[in-house]
Amino acid sequence: MLLHTDYQSFLRRFYRDDAGLAELSYDEQLKRRNDSLFSLSDFYSNGFRAHGVEAIDVYANNADLQNAWAREHGLTAQAAAAEVPEDSRLVATLKRTLRPYRSLLAPFGRRLGLLAKPDSSAEDILLAQVEAFDPDVVLNFDSFFMGADLMRRMQRKGRKFVFYCGIDPLADMDISVYDLGTSNMAWVAESFRRRGIAGEQWKLAFEPTVLDRLGPAPKQDVAVSFVGSLMSDHGSRISLLEAIARRFPLKVWAPSLSGVDANSPLRACYQGEVYGRDFYNALRRSRISLNTHSNASRGEAANTRLFEVTGVGGFLLTDNRIGLDELFGPDGVATYASTGEVLEKIDHYLSREDERSRLAKAAQATTLQKHNYFERTGEMLGFIAKL
Repeated sequence: MLLHTDYQSFLRRFYRDDAGLAELSYDEQLKRRNDSLFSLSDFYSNGFRAHGVEAIDVYANNADLQNAWAREHGLTAQAAAAEVPEDSRLVATLKRTLRPYRSLLAPFGRRLGLLAKPDSSAEDILLAQVEAFDPDVVLNFDSFFMGADLMRRMQRKGRKFVFYCGIDPLADMDISVYDLGTSNMAWVAESFRRRGIAGEQWKLAFEPTVLDRLGPAPKQDVAVSFVGSLMSDHGSRISLLEAIARRFPLKVWAPSLSGVDANSPLRACYQGEVYGRDFYNALRRSRISLNTHSNASRGEAANTRLFEVTGVGGFLLTDNRIGLDELFGPDGVATYASTGEVLEKIDHYLSREDERSRLAKAAQATTLQKHNYFERTGEMLGFIAKL
């Protein structure tokens, strides 16, 4: 059983744009959610099935979806939708100021109830799903939302608990319930081992069938783009993009600009939020897709944009990180090491379509062959076998 959560901003738009969706069956809602191609979709579960393993996805914070399951299984519990309003300008400024102290302040936020967690009805529905499916392995993709106390209520003899953590883990986070901790970053996996559980690096991926589901590529009418988050803890990313925006026709897609100053040049570049198919098409429309890692990666080439851009055949210009040669080979993707160099590289590659095309095709071939969900789920089954 794979436990997920979705961005509330995605859920609001998804149910708003599909009138009556919340009244449909659980299976139909789940199908439409996965057909959106947002985030992990059904990529991991399909990968496990391709290896002959039963697997199901549960989206624990999707109240409409979970309540449909409850209705169909005779439960009276009805989960409440979690509303997370966009930060006000004052709150966003405060977050930027306190960014260096996030790991110290987060435990207090959790104790004060300021961090999202499921309500009692949502927990009851999730526990009933675990009982109904009776999984041998529970893989938790959001151990912040579904904490250790809730996971302990799922325990039974022989059942294994695995979690994935793609950000800087909190020092006070209780991981003792888990048999295995995984991360796209090697240093995080090592931190799990130091804290007494098995830890493995589990890199991210791209799903090749997305290409068939997207259809023909759109015209490349965007010179330079960035598609991702610009939150209060993305200070170095925001500064880099601001330098690019002052010189090139940059377009930015992001869930919000809550982490960006009111006078930032990025506000003129902002194109709104994109999810699923629109997200992938924004990448395909771009002649150059920018990537910059967060500080949590500690120098490693780790984020999902590496595989999303190259997977759809886009030209990737990424910050030079440890492990890129291992992922894509010495000539796989274009890199930069400083703000000055990224400006030079953009200027260089915008006028060299043949060179961009050659690098993009080589990187795409590597991603489709080596960095797909069938390979990654095979790796996970190997990790679990070692337990």
